[in-house]
Formats: sequence, C-alpha cells, structure tokens
Amino acid sequence: MKKGLKMSNKTKKALYGIHYGEMKIIEYNPDFKCLTCGLPIKNASENGTMICFYCSKGVNKDLSKWTRGERIHYTYRFLYNFLQYLVEEII
Repeated sequence: MKKGLKMSNKTKKALYGIHYGEMKIIEYNPDFKCLTCGLPIKNASENGTMICFYCSKGVNKDLSKWTRGERIHYTYRFLYNFLQYLVEEII
C-alpha cells in the first residue's frame, strides 16, 4: 500500500463558502497524498480531500496551466491511484 492513502486520526477542518453565504466545513487529513500529483495535501480543495488545490484547478505549482499532454497524464494517474485506493478500502 502507498504511504498516505489511509486516513489517520489527525484531521484538520477547513471552512469554505459555497453559494450565497452558505458555509461548508470540510475535514481532511494533512498527511494524505494527492491522488493526481502525489504531493501531500496542505489544504482541502473545493473538490474534496483526495486531490490538492492545484490539481483541482488544473495548474502546476507555478500556476501555469496544464498542457494537453499533462491533462491526459494526470487524468490517467488519478484514475489509476483512485481505483487502487478503492480496492485497498474494500479488501
């Protein structure tokens, strides 16, 4: 099993605005690694806690947009890691 895929007991909470003043509290594990890029998730993104903020926006760490090749690469990498995560949770 890859390091960081299982949730541990130390979770953090983040508060996000959704629509028209509605707020949502998201709990996330800061040790969990992004399923797309493999780096630790420092903050929860608006799309959940399995991918980092940068990957949810489709940008590199220097905020440059992903190229078509990078989008394809990261999509397949995410799908592979996500399926592996699901299999480990079931077994």
